[in-house]
Amino acid sequence: MAKKWLDKLGSNKTRALILLLSIVLFVIIVVIIFSSGKSNPLKTDESRTTKIPQITAIPGGATSEKYQELQEADNKRIAEQAKKKGSSAVATIIGNKENDLLSKKESFGIEGDFLKTGECKCPTPAATSVKPACPKDLELALKSILNNKEAAKKMLMQCPAMAKLLAEKNPEMFKQLMLENPNLAKLIGDTYPEVLKKLMASDPEFARQFARTNPDVVKNLLANDPDFAEKMGKEHPEMIQDLSRRDPEFSKKLSENNSALMKKLLLSDPEFTKLIAKTNPTLIKELMKGDPAFARALVKNNPTIVKELMKNDAAFADLMGEQNPDMVKQLMLDDIEFAKVMARNNPNM
Repeated sequence: MAKKWLDKLGSNKTRALILLLSIVLFVIIVVIIFSSGKSNPLKTDESRTTKIPQITAIPGGATSEKYQELQEADNKRIAEQAKKKGSSAVATIIGNKENDLLSKKESFGIEGDFLKTGECKCPTPAATSVKPACPKDLELALKSILNNKEAAKKMLMQCPAMAKLLAEKNPEMFKQLMLENPNLAKLIGDTYPEVLKKLMASDPEFARQFARTNPDVVKNLLANDPDFAEKMGKEHPEMIQDLSRRDPEFSKKLSENNSALMKKLLLSDPEFTKLIAKTNPTLIKELMKGDPAFARALVKNNPTIVKELMKNDAAFADLMGEQNPDMVKQLMLDDIEFAKVMARNNPNM
């Protein structure tokens, strides 16, 4: 049997067939070897660095310029490797050095330059809330609050136009609301001052109490309405004097808008005049400059005050000497010491 196989192998055809099969088998083996030797795209390369770079970053925190430079280099390296292997690479986002304000500070805060990137223009809760408009039927709404003080207060804050109706239908409750709620009183005084003026004119006790609990509202009513101030000056002079004592600016404004009333108050109360001369001497001098008759009446009631004003203001003394020479002469004759001061301060008088 073995001899037969040897005889077959010895033929030319058989030898050629064996050679062809061997070549095919060799090619297959070579292909398998090259295919298995191709690098795996998912295989992780070994680190060739001798020392691990000190790259530290906290999510959401500040990053140093050194970290950004190293990360940029690492992103480039990954991209080049992916390009050579035909794979993809995901770069680590690190922002822009010039625009990354967080890289300028080693802190977690948002102070400094970070705040300058833009302030929130969000509306405040007060700005977002819109007060409801007045009811379409004020008469019908009035019935629901006529005897309910809390409901009336809420309604008036939302709809000041209801003030006139409520003051007419239930004036006592309305006056209580004004005395107990300064903010509400100010709102009504700014929007419907005539309602308050009418109540003050018709009720002297309410006027006095209202001036104590809401002096700023009353001063505004008096300063902006000379006729109302004149009426209050006749009925409640002490009220206006008290407001003037506590507020020089109010007394000045009242004098500018209603000089006649201020003159009456000054002439009727020497103590009030002394206080105003101390706290607001310019007010009295201005009133005397424009009215020689008032100046003479004031000298008659308060000669000491006028002499002090003239001693402390040479220009005012000269003007008084021109407008009221007889008045000044009499003051000098009655007071030798005053005459000496005038001679020294105003030699040309």
